[in-house]
Amino acid sequence: MADRTKIARDSNAELLRLVCMFFIVFHHILVHGSCPELLERGAAISTTNAKIALFLNGLFFPAVNIFILISGYYGIKPTVRKFFNLYTFCAFYGMLNYFARIIATGQHMWISLIINTFFPFANSSYWFIPCYIALFCMAPLLNRFIQESSRKEFRITIILLTFANVWLGYFGNKSGINAGYCAMQMVYMYVIGGFIKRFVNIQNLKNKRWILISAYVLCGALWAISGLIQTKKGLFTYNHPFNILGSIAFFLFAMTFSFKNRIVNWLSASALAVYMIQSAPVAEEYLYPKVKFLSDTYEGGGSFLIFTGLAITIPIVSCLFDKIRVLVMKPIWQVYDILVSQVNKKRKSGLPEFEHETESGKRI
Repeated sequence: MADRTKIARDSNAELLRLVCMFFIVFHHILVHGSCPELLERGAAISTTNAKIALFLNGLFFPAVNIFILISGYYGIKPTVRKFFNLYTFCAFYGMLNYFARIIATGQHMWISLIINTFFPFANSSYWFIPCYIALFCMAPLLNRFIQESSRKEFRITIILLTFANVWLGYFGNKSGINAGYCAMQMVYMYVIGGFIKRFVNIQNLKNKRWILISAYVLCGALWAISGLIQTKKGLFTYNHPFNILGSIAFFLFAMTFSFKNRIVNWLSASALAVYMIQSAPVAEEYLYPKVKFLSDTYEGGGSFLIFTGLAITIPIVSCLFDKIRVLVMKPIWQVYDILVSQVNKKRKSGLPEFEHETESGKRI
């Protein structure tokens, strides 16, 4: 039954998640490896590779906003099991990063192992994880707003969030929200995703795909041009107006397609692992210097063909590796289900049960 459910699920959003990971990997290869000067305020963008990388990033950088739009469109439905799954997922990769660093440097720091393994949220080296956990915890309230609010209430809320994130954050440079690397920006995109779900008829946009993809490309180009003109202001901000508009345009474009594919759905379940693996400190120390060498060696198109190959290979390998993690974690989930079953049996009559989901998706 579980397999049939996966086959029946539409794969357009699942493929979009994988595309987002491809964008993120390519973006990191460009700004941390090939052309790190793009991250420096006021730096001269003079080389051919830097100019190409800048305009490519106009297309790739909206990936995180798109990823959260998907979450808002379908809705995050928090359960104890899903929270525990996130916890064990982050703990596994935190522990993996620690042992990878031991192999690479020979340094043993057992306190770091304990922190990375048992406190993966608070001590995560990934900015995305704590923000996403905050969004996960706020999801019940946000979902109720999305389901029950009128179009007028939605519009007012989106205007207010735009004022807070774009006007105060991007244009006002207010601390904490000035770059959009925060839960506030995630709430903003989540609510927009919910608005699209409630009030936008995706089917009516099928004949306007060329407009949507053109808007996405145009926003990416304008984003890059704004970086060339305004070099003293941080360019890589998630609340940049052109980044937000481009992410919405590409999301709508992708959602107008409809298809089903078992392999896409299977790989997409491990999409977040791509971010965890390629953003690990060890990966940054060993991958990006080699990328920089390639970029300096091959000026122009040759190096970007290599980067494209890396950006395709890394997500596929990461997703396949995460399937090994799923197998390794299976005994833990078996123990978890047994413990939850025992707790529910011992609950006194009249008290609410400890709700969780089994592997088949049924709540008990």
